[in-house]
Amino acid sequence: MFEEALRILLVEDNPQDAFLLRRDLHKVNEQIIVHHCELLSKALEFLLNEDANLDVVLLDLGLPDSQGLSTFAQVRRQTPRIPIVVLSGMEDEKLAIRAVREGAQDYLVKGEANAQLLVRALFYAVERMKSEEALVRARDELETKVKERTSELALANEALKRVIAKLSKAEREVRSSLQGIIHVISMIIETRDPYTAGHQRNVAEISRAIAQRMDLPEERIEGIVLAATVHDLGKISIPAETLSKPTKLNDFEMSLIRFHPQSGYEILKMVDFPWPIAEMVRQHHERIDGSGYPQGLSGEDILLEARIIGVADVVDAMCSHRPYRPALGIDKALVELLRNNGTLYDPPVVEACMNYFEDRKSNATLSDKFFPEIMNSTLPSPSATT
Repeated sequence: MFEEALRILLVEDNPQDAFLLRRDLHKVNEQIIVHHCELLSKALEFLLNEDANLDVVLLDLGLPDSQGLSTFAQVRRQTPRIPIVVLSGMEDEKLAIRAVREGAQDYLVKGEANAQLLVRALFYAVERMKSEEALVRARDELETKVKERTSELALANEALKRVIAKLSKAEREVRSSLQGIIHVISMIIETRDPYTAGHQRNVAEISRAIAQRMDLPEERIEGIVLAATVHDLGKISIPAETLSKPTKLNDFEMSLIRFHPQSGYEILKMVDFPWPIAEMVRQHHERIDGSGYPQGLSGEDILLEARIIGVADVVDAMCSHRPYRPALGIDKALVELLRNNGTLYDPPVVEACMNYFEDRKSNATLSDKFFPEIMNSTLPSPSATT
């Protein structure tokens, strides 16, 4: 899987740790090229001349000539386009998490990361940096198109029909570009968290079905589907080992998980979508009684689109395998909706969701792989709320 010849700058002052890291890297991929510096000053000097020939920096935060976040900040200033993976000891894990929040691509705890995890973290760091740069380029391209069309409009007062035709074509092109970008982002997220492969597509499918049964305009439904397709975009900032951890998350790990809607918002707000995509993503874990996150919104303060995506997300998550539990099945998922109908979930959305799965059960065939339990289940009635 990791066959490319990565070029790595290892900044580590402990010779034994450096030896073990180099050994683990070559154990997985002999083509990996490792440049080693023991001091921050030497690393900065190396980066000044060689940063174009590097793929990733593996950085110990505790060096003889620099300590803590200052170490990370100096390296990032020197080479902002190269991803940085932070190394820390057990006692410095909080510091490493802070580095991730400030721009590091990932962190690894010395002694806990095996060879496969080490190499995977480095490869994923490189891929995440590429995806972030691709998103920025796409945003710039879209802004350029909008500016070009605006200039054309200002110069075309005497040929209004021709301008309108051009703008219509431009809008179609922009929407086509947006859909392509959304698809690429969705694929990147799935490679980041293999346990949720297909989850975003499933949530988008359920969200579309709910919105259609609520008689929302097709224009609005299109925005809901796009937002649902990238609703977990913020998870690209969460370390891979946290996403795939088979045991209970600690407080720091939970704080990273609960921050992912805000992280997704911070990325998407840079793009001028025709719909409030960034807000839909930020609000998809809000609940109508105010118990959700990250903002604790309640009732009508939560976008209807986000309420729809939130219900679709809960259903698919409960019907999917996770590192810490098996799939619970469609019956339990719908009982969860009914139990919390009117407290956590919006009643019209719940009703539309129940109707969708009732219709789907009626028309299910052996080829229906989305929820195979439907074939042998009796769905709870929407009137069964208590």
